Order: sequence, then C-alpha cells, then structure tokens
Amino acid sequence: LGLNAKLTQRAIKELPGEVTLAFAPYGENLQPQVNKARAQGHEVFLQMPLEPIGYPASNPGPKTLLGDATEAENIDAMRWQMSRFSGYAGVVNYMGGRFLSMPKALRPMFGELKNRGLLFLEDGSLALSATEQAAKAANLQVKRAKVVIDADPSPQAISNALSMLEEEAKTNGFAVGTGSGLEVTIDTLIEWAREAN
Repeated sequence: LGLNAKLTQRAIKELPGEVTLAFAPYGENLQPQVNKARAQGHEVFLQMPLEPIGYPASNPGPKTLLGDATEAENIDAMRWQMSRFSGYAGVVNYMGGRFLSMPKALRPMFGELKNRGLLFLEDGSLALSATEQAAKAANLQVKRAKVVIDADPSPQAISNALSMLEEEAKTNGFAVGTGSGLEVTIDTLIEWAREAN
C-alpha cells in the first residue's frame, strides 16, 4: 500500500484491524497513512524491495537491496527505506527471488533487523529461499506466508486461497497469507471478513 491513495484509504478504512498492512517505501505522505492505519488497529509492515531474478530488467525500484552489492551499500539502501516512515513491526519482502537465495547478502540485512527489534516476513511468492537458514544465524524471528492469496487475481481464486488459510489456521492455530493492494483483493477480503464474523 501507499502508492495508490484511493486503494490505500479503502484498505485502511474497510478492512478489519486484524489485517496487517504493508507499505511500500516509495509513496508520498506515508507517515499520515501509516498513522491512520495504526489508529484503525492495523499492524504495519515495511515492504522492502529486494533484488529479483532478472534484475535490472525486472526492477523493484530505487534503493533495492542487491545480492552483489557491498554490505555497506545494502545497509545504506535499507536505512533509506526504513527512514520513509515509522511505526512498523517488521519487514516483508517485495520481490527478491535472487536476494533471498543468497545467505551472504541476507545476513547483514537480518542483523540490522535484529538490532532494531523487527521481524521478517517472507511473502510466500518464492518456492525456495535461504531465509530460514540466514535468520537462524542472526537469531531473527521470521515467518513465511503459506500463500499469496491473489497470485491469481480473481475473486474465486482469492476466496479459495482464504479458505485454505482458514483450514490451516484451524489445524495449526494460525496461518499467514499475503496479497497485493489490488482492488479485487481488497474487495474480496472485505467480503470474506464480513462472512467470517
């Protein structure tokens, strides 16, 4: 969220407070939006752009953390991203197929998150990553989403993904899924939340 003001405001206002909202570092007037989200009961995360496979043809944006950058360059980029707004409980990746497969690149990032008392959520879009291995070395709390609920951005597919998460939550006590700030995702989540209550 944070890039499309109209959709961001809808998500903040209409989604239940139990839905965590992640904000991209590139939006305008992020802090007031984050403050509003938190006032509505939403936990907030920073969406951190990480190097995808195929970079730079596939480019998440300025100050993306890169697998072959120096530790100092990545920490500098990370601190810029983290300075865009305050009040987040953790960080979730945006893209990152290459970066998240590189323990050497992950370790300094995870050390910085650990020092700041933040957690890391992997968004569930990757089949394989080095996240757990690197997090263990940094003693950082990480979670991995089970599914990207709008990988197929149709209402039926999103509803099916949410049903799968409900079943997992009944079995394991919790379930984590992620989704984009798309209108169809927000609409489907609003409807699902109404029925869940």
